Amino acid sequence: MKKGVILKQNYLNEIIFRIDFETIPELIGENEEGISKFKNKIMASFPRTETIQQKSIDVTIKPDDLTSSMNKENLCWVFRNEENTKEISLTANNLILTYHKSVYSKFRYLLDDISLLLSAIKEYEINHIEFLGLRYINEINDTEINNNIQEYINPSLLNTNLLNDLQKENSDLIQIFSKLDFQQNNYILTLQYGFFNPTTDPNFEKHFILDYDCMNKQIINVDEVSDNLKNMHELIFNKFDYSVTDNFISKLGETYESN
Repeated sequence: MKKGVILKQNYLNEIIFRIDFETIPELIGENEEGISKFKNKIMASFPRTETIQQKSIDVTIKPDDLTSSMNKENLCWVFRNEENTKEISLTANNLILTYHKSVYSKFRYLLDDISLLLSAIKEYEINHIEFLGLRYINEINDTEINNNIQEYINPSLLNTNLLNDLQKENSDLIQIFSKLDFQQNNYILTLQYGFFNPTTDPNFEKHFILDYDCMNKQIINVDEVSDNLKNMHELIFNKFDYSVTDNFISKLGETYESN
């Protein structure tokens, strides 16, 4: 696909943006006042709120003695938009934005939401970003594609001989799922793909999955996040373009956007 091409439809089931950072002291424990600076920045777009108490178990092992105790930990603050299609979770150590099914349309709108979150998190003093992640999970629930997968997915990704042999042997496919890891500069991209089946029932309706999970652990500060996300998105887009055939793109439909 050429640069500027926008797909009219998609099979995105989830998009996940995540940053991990050094502990924010104001968000430690049950300090609900500490969230106010972040909350005030985003409430217009994410008015639905929820607080979740995180817990951990401490285990102490001594000779002839095993003890455990339940400890209260940090709060997790959850924010959602009015439609419950976008969700933010914030703790003292990470910030996650999740787009649920059908809400994604263009990368620049996703980046607008992320920019809002970055502006809000900069209300706190964050000296170091430890992890940056961007993940696109496609769940293809189209019967035509799933029944004729070799026409829609790049044959290089498919074990066509195995699939053909199963058909010849009248064997039922339960699951076939593969994982590839790529590295380009500071970016590591994991591609997981195939017919996923959470059961052992061969008759379970299997959808083809294209899961692109990109990460960078070389980010230093919040101001570097947006430019790196653009690079990560382009890397994912290129791998997606490689993964599918022209038939797949034609089925989704294309439009062109110059900006």
